[in-house]
Amino acid sequence: MKYTYAILVVSVLMFCSCQKENNDSNTGSAETTLVKFVDIDSTQPTGFDSIQICIFKYDNEKRLSEIDNRFYNLGAVGTRFHMTLFYNGSESRPYKKVRVVEDALLVFKDSVYYFYTNAVLTGDSIVYGDSKEVNTYTYETGKIIHNRKNINSLGQVTNSLHNIFYTKSGGNTLLETYDNYSWNASYDNHPNPYYGLMDIYGIGNEVYFKRETFLESTFRENNNVLHSTESENGSHREMFYSYQYRENGYPEVMSYHDDSDPTFVIRRKFYYTAL
Repeated sequence: MKYTYAILVVSVLMFCSCQKENNDSNTGSAETTLVKFVDIDSTQPTGFDSIQICIFKYDNEKRLSEIDNRFYNLGAVGTRFHMTLFYNGSESRPYKKVRVVEDALLVFKDSVYYFYTNAVLTGDSIVYGDSKEVNTYTYETGKIIHNRKNINSLGQVTNSLHNIFYTKSGGNTLLETYDNYSWNASYDNHPNPYYGLMDIYGIGNEVYFKRETFLESTFRENNNVLHSTESENGSHREMFYSYQYRENGYPEVMSYHDDSDPTFVIRRKFYYTAL
Protein backbone atom coordinates (compact mmCIF):
# COMPACT_ATOMS: atom_id res chain seq x y z
CA MET A 1 0.00 0.00 0.00
CA LYS A 2 1.74 3.11 -1.22
CA TYR A 3 1.37 6.44 0.52
CA THR A 4 -0.55 7.95 -2.38
CA TYR A 5 -3.27 5.37 -1.82
CA ALA A 6 -3.34 5.30 1.99
CA ILE A 7 -6.26 7.68 2.35
CA LEU A 8 -7.81 6.81 -1.03
CA VAL A 9 -10.42 4.11 -1.39
CA VAL A 10 -13.31 3.71 -3.86
CA SER A 11 -16.57 5.25 -5.54
CA VAL A 12 -19.38 7.80 -6.38
CA LEU A 13 -22.71 8.50 -7.95
CA MET A 14 -23.74 11.91 -6.74
CA PHE A 15 -22.46 14.75 -4.61
CA CYS A 16 -23.99 14.84 -1.12
CA SER A 17 -23.34 17.11 1.81
CA CYS A 18 -22.54 16.02 5.34
CA GLN A 19 -25.99 16.91 6.69
CA LYS A 20 -27.85 14.86 4.10
CA GLU A 21 -25.58 11.84 4.60
CA ASN A 22 -26.21 11.87 8.34
CA ASN A 23 -29.97 11.72 7.78
CA ASP A 24 -30.36 8.74 5.42
CA SER A 25 -28.23 6.04 7.07
CA ASN A 26 -29.65 2.52 7.50
CA THR A 27 -29.50 0.94 10.93
CA GLY A 28 -31.26 -2.43 10.52
CA SER A 29 -29.49 -5.38 12.13
CA ALA A 30 -29.78 -7.45 8.92
CA GLU A 31 -28.13 -4.74 6.85
CA THR A 32 -24.49 -5.84 6.71
CA THR A 33 -23.65 -5.44 3.00
CA LEU A 34 -21.75 -2.23 2.30
CA VAL A 35 -23.30 -0.09 -0.44
CA LYS A 36 -21.66 3.30 0.10
CA PHE A 37 -19.30 5.35 2.20
CA VAL A 38 -18.77 9.09 2.26
CA ASP A 39 -15.66 10.89 3.56
CA ILE A 40 -16.31 14.29 5.15
CA ASP A 41 -13.91 17.11 6.00
CA SER A 42 -15.64 18.68 9.01
CA THR A 43 -13.56 21.88 8.69
CA GLN A 44 -15.44 22.79 5.48
CA PRO A 45 -19.00 24.19 5.18
CA THR A 46 -21.91 22.04 4.05
CA GLY A 47 -21.83 21.59 0.28
CA PHE A 48 -18.04 21.73 0.22
CA ASP A 49 -17.28 19.09 2.86
CA SER A 50 -17.41 15.82 0.87
CA ILE A 51 -13.93 14.52 0.03
CA GLN A 52 -14.90 11.25 -1.60
CA ILE A 53 -18.01 9.16 -2.21
CA CYS A 54 -17.74 5.45 -2.89
CA ILE A 55 -20.53 3.24 -4.28
CA PHE A 56 -20.54 -0.59 -4.19
CA LYS A 57 -22.81 -2.51 -6.58
CA TYR A 58 -23.70 -6.22 -6.59
CA ASP A 59 -25.00 -8.67 -9.19
CA ASN A 60 -27.90 -11.13 -8.93
CA GLU A 61 -25.56 -13.68 -7.31
CA LYS A 62 -24.83 -11.14 -4.51
CA ARG A 63 -21.23 -10.77 -5.71
CA LEU A 64 -19.46 -7.43 -5.88
CA SER A 65 -19.75 -6.24 -9.48
CA GLU A 66 -18.68 -2.56 -9.44
CA ILE A 67 -16.89 -0.04 -7.27
CA ASP A 68 -17.27 3.58 -8.28
CA ASN A 69 -15.20 6.14 -6.41
CA ARG A 70 -15.11 9.91 -6.90
CA PHE A 71 -13.01 12.53 -5.14
CA TYR A 72 -13.90 16.18 -4.55
CA ASN A 73 -12.03 19.37 -3.77
CA LEU A 74 -14.15 22.13 -2.19
CA GLY A 75 -17.22 20.97 -4.10
CA ALA A 76 -15.48 20.48 -7.43
CA VAL A 77 -15.42 16.96 -8.89
CA GLY A 78 -11.90 15.56 -9.08
CA THR A 79 -10.49 12.14 -9.95
CA ARG A 80 -12.81 9.20 -10.52
CA PHE A 81 -11.84 5.56 -10.06
CA HIS A 82 -14.15 2.87 -11.44
CA MET A 83 -13.71 -0.90 -11.21
CA THR A 84 -15.87 -3.58 -12.85
CA LEU A 85 -15.61 -7.30 -12.00
CA PHE A 86 -16.51 -10.19 -14.31
CA TYR A 87 -17.41 -13.76 -13.29
CA ASN A 88 -17.88 -17.10 -15.02
CA GLY A 89 -21.31 -18.55 -14.22
CA SER A 90 -21.86 -18.83 -10.47
CA GLU A 91 -18.15 -18.74 -9.55
CA SER A 92 -17.44 -16.61 -6.47
CA ARG A 93 -14.06 -15.40 -7.72
CA PRO A 94 -13.79 -13.04 -10.69
CA TYR A 95 -11.79 -13.98 -13.76
CA LYS A 96 -11.37 -10.35 -14.84
CA LYS A 97 -11.24 -6.83 -13.43
CA VAL A 98 -11.35 -3.62 -15.50
CA ARG A 99 -10.10 -0.40 -13.87
CA VAL A 100 -10.63 3.11 -15.22
CA VAL A 101 -9.12 6.30 -13.78
CA GLU A 102 -10.42 9.65 -15.02
CA ASP A 103 -9.53 13.22 -14.19
CA ALA A 104 -9.41 16.52 -16.03
CA LEU A 105 -6.18 15.64 -17.81
CA LEU A 106 -6.23 11.93 -18.57
CA VAL A 107 -8.13 8.66 -18.79
CA PHE A 108 -6.26 5.51 -17.83
CA LYS A 109 -7.64 2.00 -18.30
CA ASP A 110 -6.28 -1.45 -17.63
CA SER A 111 -7.62 -4.99 -17.46
CA VAL A 112 -6.57 -7.65 -14.96
CA TYR A 113 -7.08 -11.37 -15.65
CA TYR A 114 -6.93 -13.83 -12.74
CA PHE A 115 -5.77 -17.46 -12.75
CA TYR A 116 -6.52 -19.98 -9.99
CA THR A 117 -5.38 -23.45 -8.96
CA ASN A 118 -7.57 -25.30 -6.46
CA ALA A 119 -9.37 -22.05 -5.57
CA VAL A 120 -6.12 -20.21 -4.86
CA LEU A 121 -4.88 -17.32 -6.99
CA THR A 122 -1.63 -18.40 -8.63
CA GLY A 123 -1.24 -15.69 -11.26
CA ASP A 124 -2.65 -12.63 -12.96
CA SER A 125 -2.04 -10.69 -16.14
CA ILE A 126 -2.43 -6.91 -16.34
CA VAL A 127 -2.89 -5.29 -19.76
CA TYR A 128 -2.61 -1.51 -20.14
CA GLY A 129 -2.26 -0.01 -23.62
CA ASP A 130 0.53 -1.79 -25.48
CA SER A 131 2.18 -2.93 -22.25
CA LYS A 132 1.60 -6.00 -20.12
CA GLU A 133 2.52 -7.30 -16.67
CA VAL A 134 2.44 -11.02 -15.83
CA ASN A 135 2.59 -12.17 -12.20
CA THR A 136 2.84 -15.60 -10.63
CA TYR A 137 2.54 -16.42 -6.91
CA THR A 138 3.92 -19.31 -4.89
CA TYR A 139 2.87 -19.76 -1.26
CA GLU A 140 4.82 -20.91 1.74
CA THR A 141 4.04 -20.57 5.44
CA GLY A 142 4.20 -16.87 6.21
CA LYS A 143 5.69 -16.12 2.81
CA ILE A 144 4.60 -15.44 -0.75
CA ILE A 145 7.05 -15.57 -3.66
CA HIS A 146 6.01 -13.09 -6.32
CA ASN A 147 7.52 -13.33 -9.79
CA ARG A 148 6.80 -10.31 -11.99
CA LYS A 149 7.40 -9.94 -15.72
CA ASN A 150 6.90 -6.56 -17.40
CA ILE A 151 6.61 -6.34 -21.18
CA ASN A 152 6.66 -2.81 -22.60
CA SER A 153 5.23 -1.53 -25.89
CA LEU A 154 8.52 -2.37 -27.67
CA GLY A 155 8.39 -5.98 -26.52
CA GLN A 156 11.25 -5.50 -24.04
CA VAL A 157 10.99 -7.78 -21.00
CA THR A 158 11.98 -7.01 -17.40
CA ASN A 159 11.82 -9.72 -14.73
CA SER A 160 11.81 -9.23 -10.96
CA LEU A 161 11.42 -11.46 -7.92
CA HIS A 162 9.84 -10.31 -4.64
CA ASN A 163 9.44 -12.11 -1.33
CA ILE A 164 6.45 -11.01 0.74
CA PHE A 165 6.56 -11.99 4.41
CA TYR A 166 3.46 -11.70 6.57
CA THR A 167 2.13 -12.55 10.01
CA LYS A 168 -1.58 -13.18 10.58
CA SER A 169 -3.64 -13.72 13.71
CA GLY A 170 -7.40 -14.01 14.08
CA GLY A 171 -7.85 -13.44 10.36
CA ASN A 172 -5.98 -10.12 10.45
CA THR A 173 -2.60 -9.17 9.00
CA LEU A 174 -0.38 -7.96 11.83
CA LEU A 175 2.81 -7.49 9.83
CA GLU A 176 3.80 -7.43 6.18
CA THR A 177 7.20 -6.77 4.64
CA TYR A 178 7.87 -6.42 0.93
CA ASP A 179 11.24 -5.32 -0.44
CA ASN A 180 11.91 -1.97 1.30
CA TYR A 181 8.31 -1.66 2.48
CA SER A 182 6.84 -2.70 5.85
CA TRP A 183 3.37 -2.40 7.33
CA ASN A 184 1.98 -3.41 10.73
CA ALA A 185 -1.38 -2.88 12.39
CA SER A 186 -3.65 -3.47 15.36
CA TYR A 187 -7.41 -4.11 15.15
CA ASP A 188 -10.70 -3.86 17.02
CA ASN A 189 -12.98 -6.89 17.53
CA HIS A 190 -15.87 -5.71 15.32
CA PRO A 191 -16.79 -7.00 11.84
CA ASN A 192 -15.04 -5.32 8.93
CA PRO A 193 -17.59 -4.00 6.37
CA TYR A 194 -15.14 -4.56 3.48
CA TYR A 195 -14.28 -8.16 4.38
CA GLY A 196 -14.78 -10.70 1.59
CA LEU A 197 -16.16 -8.26 -0.97
CA MET A 198 -13.71 -9.51 -3.59
CA ASP A 199 -12.72 -13.12 -2.96
CA ILE A 200 -9.67 -13.67 -5.16
CA TYR A 201 -6.90 -14.07 -2.64
CA GLY A 202 -7.19 -17.67 -1.57
CA ILE A 203 -9.27 -19.99 0.58
CA GLY A 204 -11.04 -18.08 3.32
CA ASN A 205 -8.82 -15.30 4.64
CA GLU A 206 -5.60 -17.25 5.12
CA VAL A 207 -3.72 -16.01 2.06
CA TYR A 208 -2.65 -12.38 1.96
CA PHE A 209 -0.58 -10.39 -0.48
CA LYS A 210 -0.45 -7.42 -2.84
CA ARG A 211 -1.51 -4.53 -0.64
CA GLU A 212 -2.25 -2.49 -3.76
CA THR A 213 -4.60 0.02 -2.15
CA PHE A 214 -5.96 0.55 1.34
CA LEU A 215 -9.43 -0.52 0.26
CA GLU A 216 -8.38 -3.70 -1.51
CA SER A 217 -6.11 -4.64 1.39
CA THR A 218 -9.01 -4.40 3.87
CA PHE A 219 -10.97 -6.98 1.85
CA ARG A 220 -8.82 -9.62 3.58
CA GLU A 221 -9.03 -8.50 7.21
CA ASN A 222 -11.69 -9.82 9.60
CA ASN A 223 -11.73 -6.70 11.77
CA ASN A 224 -11.14 -2.95 11.53
CA VAL A 225 -7.72 -1.31 11.75
CA LEU A 226 -7.17 0.86 14.85
CA HIS A 227 -3.56 1.86 14.25
CA SER A 228 -1.13 1.19 11.42
CA THR A 229 2.49 2.04 10.76
CA GLU A 230 4.14 1.86 7.37
CA SER A 231 7.70 2.51 6.30
CA GLU A 232 9.30 2.63 2.90
CA ASN A 233 12.81 3.68 1.87
CA GLY A 234 13.35 5.62 5.09
CA SER A 235 9.93 7.31 5.11
CA HIS A 236 7.54 6.63 7.97
CA ARG A 237 3.82 7.14 8.44
CA GLU A 238 1.28 6.31 11.14
CA MET A 239 -2.50 6.18 10.77
CA PHE A 240 -5.02 6.33 13.63
CA TYR A 241 -8.65 5.16 13.43
CA SER A 242 -11.63 5.31 15.80
CA TYR A 243 -15.20 4.08 15.28
CA GLN A 244 -18.82 4.51 16.22
CA TYR A 245 -20.65 1.19 15.89
CA ARG A 246 -24.16 0.17 14.96
CA GLU A 247 -26.22 -2.16 17.17
CA ASN A 248 -25.14 -5.13 15.06
CA GLY A 249 -21.46 -4.31 15.64
CA TYR A 250 -20.65 -2.92 12.19
CA PRO A 251 -19.01 0.52 11.97
CA GLU A 252 -21.38 3.46 11.48
CA VAL A 253 -18.70 6.15 11.39
CA MET A 254 -14.92 5.91 11.14
CA SER A 255 -12.70 8.89 12.02
CA TYR A 256 -9.09 8.80 10.90
CA HIS A 257 -5.96 10.92 10.64
CA ASP A 258 -2.24 10.47 10.18
CA ASP A 259 0.69 11.60 12.29
CA SER A 260 1.46 14.64 10.10
CA ASP A 261 -1.53 16.64 11.42
CA PRO A 262 -3.63 15.07 14.23
CA THR A 263 -6.08 18.00 14.01
CA PHE A 264 -7.11 17.17 10.43
CA VAL A 265 -9.58 14.34 11.00
CA ILE A 266 -11.65 12.80 8.19
CA ARG A 267 -14.99 11.19 9.06
CA ARG A 268 -16.21 8.25 6.99
CA LYS A 269 -19.92 7.42 7.08
CA PHE A 270 -20.92 3.85 6.13
CA TYR A 271 -24.20 2.79 4.47
CA TYR A 272 -25.47 -0.79 4.31
CA THR A 273 -28.22 -2.94 2.85
CA ALA A 274 -29.49 -6.50 3.25
CA LEU A 275 -28.96 -8.73 0.19
